[in-house]
This record gives sequence, C-alpha cells and structure tokens, in this order.
Amino acid sequence: MTNVFGGVDTKKYIIETTGTGIAIFDYDNDGWPDIFIVNGTTLEGFAADQAPTNHLYHNNHDGTFTDVTEKAGLVATGWGQGVCVGDYDNDGWEDLYVTYYGKNRLYHNNHGVFTETAEKAGLAGSGKAWSTGCAFVDFNRDGHLDLFVANYVDFNLSTALVPGEGTSCTWKGVPVMCGPRGLRGSKNILYENRGDGTFADVTTKAHIDRTNGHFAFSVSTLDFDDDGWPDVYVACDSVPSILYHNNRDGTFTDVAVMAGVAFN
Repeated sequence: MTNVFGGVDTKKYIIETTGTGIAIFDYDNDGWPDIFIVNGTTLEGFAADQAPTNHLYHNNHDGTFTDVTEKAGLVATGWGQGVCVGDYDNDGWEDLYVTYYGKNRLYHNNHGVFTETAEKAGLAGSGKAWSTGCAFVDFNRDGHLDLFVANYVDFNLSTALVPGEGTSCTWKGVPVMCGPRGLRGSKNILYENRGDGTFADVTTKAHIDRTNGHFAFSVSTLDFDDDGWPDVYVACDSVPSILYHNNRDGTFTDVAVMAGVAFN
C-alpha cells in the first residue's frame, strides 16, 4: 500500500501534515494479531479507481500478511486520522472506530466482516470536526465501553489562510502553513454507551468541555491514582496536555498541571 496524506512536494494547509494511525488487533479471533492502517487523501483528489483507502492485513501465521480490506468491508477514502479498538457491544468481537476530518466511522465486527454504523450509533459527529485520537474506556464502570474522541482545531478548508497570510502563517519571515497557533482549538467529546448499540454525548455533563481550546492529538486511558476508576490523558500540540481525572461520579477534572504532566 501507499500511505497518502496531502501533497507530495508541497503541503499548503495544516490538514496535510498530521499523518495517520494504526491498530494491531485480532479481528477474526484466530489468536493472531492483525494490522489495520488508516489512510488519508489529498486536496486534489483521485479518480474513483485510484483513491487511497484504509487497509486491513490478515496475519497468515507464518510471518506474512494478506490484504483483506475489501473482503472485510473496510474500503474507505477520506482524511483519516486515528483509530481505536474495543468490543463496544460485548459480543466477543473487537470493533473499530476511525476518526476523520469530517464524519467519523464506527465499524461493527460481524465475525470478521465489518459494517459501518456510526450514524446509527450516534458516533459520526457533526462532519465539521477534525477528530484525531480516540479511546474506548468504561469511564462509569457499568460494563459497557464508552468512547472518548479528541479533536484538533476548528478548520474550514474554504476559509483557511495560505502560507504568508497572517502572523500565524509566517515563521522568522518565511511563509509557512498556518497553525495550530492562530487557529481555534476544538473541544474533545465523551460518548456514553447506552448498552443498546447507541451512544449519548455526555461531554458537558461530564465536564470534559470545561477544558477547552486545546489542540488535542493522542488519547491514552489509565488509572493514574489507583482509585479503581479509569482516567484519560490527552497529548496536545503546542499547548498544555490534559489529564482528565475521573471523579467517580460521571465527571472529570483536568489535573495535568498539578500532576506534572501538562508540559514537556
């Protein structure tokens, strides 16, 4: 495969610079880890039969892999970003969530063949966000995996400045692509699993959006204080990172500065 993300020789906008994610998981429950690779696209686009797609590689148990993307129902083209794995419906098969600049995608695993169900599940997003990292996590310990989605910046290609326009598009007198500084950070999203295949946006209820304006990238979950409740760490670009402490009541508090993990 060829990993595509923006122009080859020139990258005019920040959307062309961030790269894509990868997941290693056993999609067919044969006991061997397989590989899923997120792919991007370009501003110029492609002919229909040449468009880049995400790829799923099946482990052949002999040190080699076979591309089973089409067979598994995972062909998709767009500004792919991150991916996370989790069995959100507790059926014993790992599912996939893929983030995009645009609509995100949830792939339900039907015994090795996937069905895209993001809209039905309430996880597609607005279609205007630039989502990056994500993680499945049972934040309320009810036995159902919830979903945390990080968002980078509010970016509109039709109004985006080009290199040299504005103070954020110049570096030491040299025109550069704009951002992330000078752009507006986007809020992160927390979805609660209702246990019926659908999710509810509890971002405000959980106080996730009380920490706003960050350029969020990667997401990790951990119980950093050993209180038995999962917390969420979000690595950010150019601004302090976020450590959401789980308050054990359905809400979170950003304690990154106090914990010493906000800056690097």
